[in-house]
Amino acid sequence: MTQEAFERAATTAKPDCPKCHGTGKFQYSTRGTPHFTICDLCCTHAYGWWKLGEHYGRDNGKWCCRGGCGKVVEQIPVAA
Repeated sequence: MTQEAFERAATTAKPDCPKCHGTGKFQYSTRGTPHFTICDLCCTHAYGWWKLGEHYGRDNGKWCCRGGCGKVVEQIPVAA
């Protein structure tokens, strides 16, 4: 994850988020070097979706957020 991605996430973070507490990122591992990722509860998913393939099976029908939060969906959400 790039520093730029974390900075973008911080600008769209929800101040009352129970997962990231308004930072836009959260630590998902404490073993060895700390590992952080974009908060999937605050992510706007504005960068689109990419179809999972290769390691997930050719026709699995799943999509992942391009913003870096790691959210996986069965269908691309329709913009409201």
